[in-house]
Amino acid sequence: MVLAVALALSSAVPERPAGDPFDLSYVPADSLTRLVGVRPAALLAALPVPAGELDAKLASVVAQMLSQVGGDPAGGGLPPLRDITQVLTAGLRLSLPAVGRKGEFAMVNSWYVIRTADPFDWAGLAAGWFPAGEVREHAGRRYRRAYVRPALDLDARAKLGDAELAVHLWPADSRTLLFAFDEADVKRAIDRERTGGRVATPPLWDAVERCPLALAADTTADRDWLTVPDELPADRPALVPFAALLRSAGAVALGAEPRGDGVRLTAAVSAADLDGLTAKLRAAAGRVTAGAAVRADGNRATATVRVPLQQVLAALAGGVDD
Repeated sequence: MVLAVALALSSAVPERPAGDPFDLSYVPADSLTRLVGVRPAALLAALPVPAGELDAKLASVVAQMLSQVGGDPAGGGLPPLRDITQVLTAGLRLSLPAVGRKGEFAMVNSWYVIRTADPFDWAGLAAGWFPAGEVREHAGRRYRRAYVRPALDLDARAKLGDAELAVHLWPADSRTLLFAFDEADVKRAIDRERTGGRVATPPLWDAVERCPLALAADTTADRDWLTVPDELPADRPALVPFAALLRSAGAVALGAEPRGDGVRLTAAVSAADLDGLTAKLRAAAGRVTAGAAVRADGNRATATVRVPLQQVLAALAGGVDD
């Protein structure tokens, strides 16, 4: 579990990440209760991973997805991951393992804002993927709408609802694509572009917004994304303090930034009862290592540590259950 790793090792590193905050210009919402941001180019530049192999895997996943929704995989490919500077989405789901059920961390159907370092023909890609799609217009801006193929998505219909029977692709500028299942999200993003309105982010987003990998969620206003079972597996006692922490937290944020042979990880939590929450955070940290630093400031408690890269990769490979 990422939070466990974040609190597990080494000494506190107080300085903030060096990157700029994520650009939220085309996020299709006035306010968010959850947000996930990834900087593929920055992560690939810092991590010992084969970029070409990841590009091939992504192309395979995209081709499969397009085939399922009636798109044309031969219509074009995404830019290489090393050219993608950021991806934003609100489709987050986390479930801790329960008796007889594994844990889960997943990105679910929502919207995605993808931005490249250099200009990319997003409009051409949208037309190539969905040549039979309909070009629509809202407030003078054009986007493509393509219906999901009914024969392949009967089960998906029941899960997604009427609002998500089509996909929508808006080339917001020369470097940015908004991909959304709900057409209202595209219209909302276009309206925000016109009015210049700011996005109200989840409460602790500022603690991680400069990290190459960041997520934040308001667990007071929105708990649909989080499942913490009443009964945890007996063979996972280390999860007990983390479950107590998540039940009590009013907001959570996690961030990761590779640095040399390690990864700087930040975990932030907040609640009305900060003293009680800080104690739970210390208890969670103490479950996995002695001496982990926890700071309380204002309405939040934060732990920032440097973790050996191989331990992080092993933890991520093990999944939420670990």
